[in-house]
Amino acid sequence: MNHSEPSREAALDAFRTIYEARGSLTGGPGKRIGYVSFNVPVELIEAAGCLPVRLTGLPLESTPRADRYLDPCFDGSTRSLMEQFLRGDFASLDLVIISRTSENTLQLYYFLLEIGRLEPEAPIPPVYLFDLLQTPYRASARYVRDQIDRLKARIETLTQQSIDDTAVADAIRLSNQHLDRFDELAALRHAVPARLTGEAALHIVGSLGRVPRARYVELLGQVLNDTDSAATLCGPRVIVKGSAHENADLYRYVEQCGAVIVEDEHLTGSMALGGKFDAALPPLDALAHRYRLHSPSLRRYPQASDDDRFIDTVQRAQADGVIFCYEDTDDVLGWDYSDQKARLDRLNLSSLRLLNQSYREPTDAGTLARVAEFIEGLRQPFRHTDIQSGTPAGAAR
Repeated sequence: MNHSEPSREAALDAFRTIYEARGSLTGGPGKRIGYVSFNVPVELIEAAGCLPVRLTGLPLESTPRADRYLDPCFDGSTRSLMEQFLRGDFASLDLVIISRTSENTLQLYYFLLEIGRLEPEAPIPPVYLFDLLQTPYRASARYVRDQIDRLKARIETLTQQSIDDTAVADAIRLSNQHLDRFDELAALRHAVPARLTGEAALHIVGSLGRVPRARYVELLGQVLNDTDSAATLCGPRVIVKGSAHENADLYRYVEQCGAVIVEDEHLTGSMALGGKFDAALPPLDALAHRYRLHSPSLRRYPQASDDDRFIDTVQRAQADGVIFCYEDTDDVLGWDYSDQKARLDRLNLSSLRLLNQSYREPTDAGTLARVAEFIEGLRQPFRHTDIQSGTPAGAAR
């Protein structure tokens, strides 16, 4: 490594800072377009010369404004986003695109429209629904392709400039290169011994869309190009699955207990990334195809094929156990737990289910005790005895 270049540790520190500063919006010249979820075609935003800014929830913060409007069934991230909208945190954005990827995000869009109609003084920026369908049908394909055209037209109206196909193709090419680098990141985590903690990986993925892509790719390159300094991580290998995590506290605790989190099966971890674009398709067709079939999804049909993918991930990551973690508002993911646990049982792999986890409160002592007991149970013996001489995950990144 050239020692004049920033180090891997400096890049990981930068990612941690970005992750922990999610309450502040990215600045920069030109139009800024906020987006909710990883299912919005940011390539169109970049091709238009605008800055995409991913909007995220702020765990552990109170939500008094949102609580006036939203029923208790809304998940913590949606409630937190609503609070930030009503508080004026996003008022400086030129547009916010909300993708229809769950009932919560769809209702967030409807609530914001209605609040804007009834309370025009509310500091809510213009919002737009990207009505994405993630089903493998011909009618869905036509519908989503039309939605791409509509979104393109909306952004062109904002910028008063047309979006050139060549610019979209260039943005797609950069996205594919970016996704290739995430394959390298997964390889570091799946290696035996692992070479990156789960907490650090959560910071890296959680920083997506929070700084311009060029800066993000530069930092990611520093992490991946300086692997010689990466510690080898010992301890049981764990996968975290279930509800999204917008707070690294549970990850930190798991790894302080001596395990290493080698994969994330949720929408703010590895599953946030989705698949690559088909560069052989015309640019707008490639956007429609990828976001319909290969972008993150809360749940896929048929579920059995997604469970096959999950078990394949468990085996590729050479995991010793899985922690299923479900938010207290979950009414979707938990339905699949019994089938997934049965398949883990057939592989002789241990699992722990954590129900009713709060988005707004720290993890309670009882849950932490169960996590510690689970990890201790994985130790004797855990399968990957060749890594016991490495560094405990809680002491490394």
